[in-house]
Amino acid sequence: MQDSRNWPVRPPLSMLNSLDLWGTQIGADGLRQLASSSTIRNLRALDIQSNPIGDDGLGILAHAETFRHLESLTAGTFHQEGDTAIGPDGARALTTSRYLHELKALKLVGRSIEARCVRHIAESSNFRLLRNLNLHYTSPGGDGIQALAQSPLFSQLLSLNLSESNIGLAGIQAIASTPSATRLLSLNLGHNPVTDECVSHLV
Repeated sequence: MQDSRNWPVRPPLSMLNSLDLWGTQIGADGLRQLASSSTIRNLRALDIQSNPIGDDGLGILAHAETFRHLESLTAGTFHQEGDTAIGPDGARALTTSRYLHELKALKLVGRSIEARCVRHIAESSNFRLLRNLNLHYTSPGGDGIQALAQSPLFSQLLSLNLSESNIGLAGIQAIASTPSATRLLSLNLGHNPVTDECVSHLV
């Protein structure tokens, strides 16, 4: 057995690849500190949901080389007040980032995630590896869903969560009519106004 005394000395937390900060009090300043870390640079998964991050915080994250290896990102909040909500500016920051090219799973929550946010995601060339998109409890509207369904991104997705996002007939029609849905394995439409007519478009 190898003598542990001969193991290379690494800085604390330098091997950390998953960090869950869900429901803490971290804000933009906390993300700025993480972004400037010289040791936590191997994160593959980061959960900052239910925190007062806001668009400023997402901008810091998106433009920090520290997070260049992220494969999974969860952000947004159910309780939005003032500049703590994530909106179009935050979504645009993610989709234009020089570093977030390895994302395979993206979860954004909150009613401020609306049609413009979804269009930024749909039109981005950053997310060529994205396979799982979770927009639970958002407000994409029919326009946002149509933009997503007609985008090249949609043909990559294996899983799409639109639960509690006020998806009605227009959204269902957009999803069901696109020829790009051939790879989709999981579709969550729970707690939406899905009627019998909506179901008829899915079958």
